Amino acid sequence: MPTPDGYLTEDEAIALGDSRAGMGFYRTTRVFLRLFLLRPYRVEVEGRDRLDLAGPVVVAPVHRSNFDAPILGAISIRRMRYLAKRSLFKGRALSWVMSALGGFPVDRENADRGALASAQRLLEQGDAVLVFPEGTRQSGDVVPELFEGAVFLASRTNAPIVPVGIHGSEGALPPGKRLPRLTRIRVVVGEPIHLEAEGGRMRRSARQQATADLRVELQRLYDAARRPASRS
Repeated sequence: MPTPDGYLTEDEAIALGDSRAGMGFYRTTRVFLRLFLLRPYRVEVEGRDRLDLAGPVVVAPVHRSNFDAPILGAISIRRMRYLAKRSLFKGRALSWVMSALGGFPVDRENADRGALASAQRLLEQGDAVLVFPEGTRQSGDVVPELFEGAVFLASRTNAPIVPVGIHGSEGALPPGKRLPRLTRIRVVVGEPIHLEAEGGRMRRSARQQATADLRVELQRLYDAARRPASRS
C-alpha cells in the first residue's frame, strides 16, 4: 500500500516492477521505444555491448533530458532499474507505469538512505541499476560536480560502473518542454570502471577521488558524443 501521503515506497515499486503485469508492460514498451524513439531520432550508439555486461552493473550516464533513461532502456538487452524522483510515484496510474518500467523512488531533496539501500539490494541480486551521478537534469556541455551515489553503490557491491555520454537528448526534450522535437541523438558508452574497495567499503577520500575521476570520464564521453562518428 502507498505511504500515508500517497507515495509508493521503494519496495512496493520494485515488487510491482517484478510482477507479471509489470514485466509484460515493460517488454511491450521497450518494443515501442525502439520503433518510435530510437528510429525517428536516429539514435547512434558507440560501445553498445558495454551496457550488456552480466551481473551487477551501475550504469552512470550524463543527464540532460527525460529521454535519457528510455533511450538507454531501449538500447540495452538488459532490463535496467533506475532511481526516479519521488513525485512520479504518487497516483495509481503514473506510479504503476514508472514501477513497471523499472523505476523506484528517491527523495532528491534529502540524503535518501532507503533508496540507496534498495539500489544496493538490486545490485546484490545481480541487476543493472541506472544512477544519474549529476542528480537531476542539467543543461549545457559541462558536466558539473557529481554526487557520490554511483561510486558508493559500486564500492558496496563490487559492481563496475559503466559511464555513458549522451548528446542531443537535451535538444529533443529540453527541461520545461512537454512536446519533443526531432534531433539526432548520439550515445557513447565508456569502458567499465572497476573500483578498489576493501570489504565493500572505501575511505571517504578515495570515494571522493573516484567520483572526481568519474566526472572527468563523463565529460570525455559527453564531448565524444557531441562529435559525429568517424566513417571508415
